[in-house]
Amino acid sequence: MSDQPFFFTSYAIRQADRHLVAQFHARLQDEAQIKRGRALPHKGFLDTESLRLGVNWRLPLMEALRTTRFVIALISDDYVESTWCGREWAVATERARRATVATGVEPVAVVPLFWTRPTRPLPPAVKALQYRTNRLGSDYAETCLVDLIRGDPRKYHEFVVELMGFLAEAAAVPLPALDLASASALPSAFAPLAPFLPASTASPTAAAAPVAPEPVAPLRDTPQPAPSVTGNGGPRMTAAEKLRFIDVLVHSAVGRTRESWDVYVDSIRGLVLPLEFDLMTDGGSARVRSVALANEALRRPSPDLLVASVDALAELEGAQAAGPLRELVDGVVSRWPQA
Repeated sequence: MSDQPFFFTSYAIRQADRHLVAQFHARLQDEAQIKRGRALPHKGFLDTESLRLGVNWRLPLMEALRTTRFVIALISDDYVESTWCGREWAVATERARRATVATGVEPVAVVPLFWTRPTRPLPPAVKALQYRTNRLGSDYAETCLVDLIRGDPRKYHEFVVELMGFLAEAAAVPLPALDLASASALPSAFAPLAPFLPASTASPTAAAAPVAPEPVAPLRDTPQPAPSVTGNGGPRMTAAEKLRFIDVLVHSAVGRTRESWDVYVDSIRGLVLPLEFDLMTDGGSARVRSVALANEALRRPSPDLLVASVDALAELEGAQAAGPLRELVDGVVSRWPQA
């Protein structure tokens, strides 16, 4: 049997419901083996190894993502705000796009399921897909998957059976794998970051010049001394902002243990270009490591590392937990000096 996973469960990592995600994934995998047997690919891929210290977990994740037949997307507010979930979505939809161009037949690549009820507008990439179907039952259509799991066992069983029945039928249309280089280069399908270009690169004859973002007000409880961190022609971050940046990380979940910090840094490495950056954090306290991250971010010509530090925190702890750091970094980015 091929090692290619039949489905890939794409979800936002949250401690509160990780066990429910694992439960759903295992139940769907059991149903896949019932429907498809051992001779056909039936195993699913669930990223449960990313918290293991010292494991290069992004490579097996990307290998599974670029070859799996389906991406099962568990939609929540945290999901659509996760850069990595957006990249998983992008790989699947790009594979479907290429297959459609080559054969004229559009395969089902992403199966979006409402894990929780969204409380804000969905990204265009999500709204473009049909994400409600009567085939999965009226109970799911009126609620969300996590409540279905915790509700009537019979209705949940019927949902899983119908979902796998749909997947088994849709699998008749092949979905070719995507090469690793192309898959790794795709940005998030939800909120790709605009490049940080100097204003001087704008064409003076352009019909509509881009409008510079308005500066974001600093946090109310942050004092504002004179700028003390500079580079490439102007101030980048005030001493108070740098201290606040460090304090937020130290008191977050990623600062509690060395293992959680390593996962955080590994997430950052997957978000910045180049994919690797030199950050010496092998010793010292969480504060020492946070200072090292801040210093490295301020040495770079663009604020990409600062932005990635927020996106990685949101990926691991959720958008709400990363809110104070995002507010601070947005203010710094809005006045970042030109190269």
